[in-house]
Amino acid sequence: MNSSDRLRYAILADPSAANLLSLARTFKSEGQTQQEITVLFDVFRAAHERDADENTYDNILDTMDMITGWCTPNRALFPPDAQ
Repeated sequence: MNSSDRLRYAILADPSAANLLSLARTFKSEGQTQQEITVLFDVFRAAHERDADENTYDNILDTMDMITGWCTPNRALFPPDAQ
């Protein structure tokens, strides 16, 4: 199963920010780059931006903030000093 399928199934099963961040951490541990993970999540962000229930969209954005470092440094998936 590829990363896109894994993210799709994760969103269907449990779209919480904690679950999405856990999957992003898994992708990182498997060697995916910050850019690769950001692009992947951005595809799903775009797919969910018009959902009637904004929770999934918001959780994807919150996770992307931690992937890209648009958060406090201690919450970043890719800390600035590690890049």
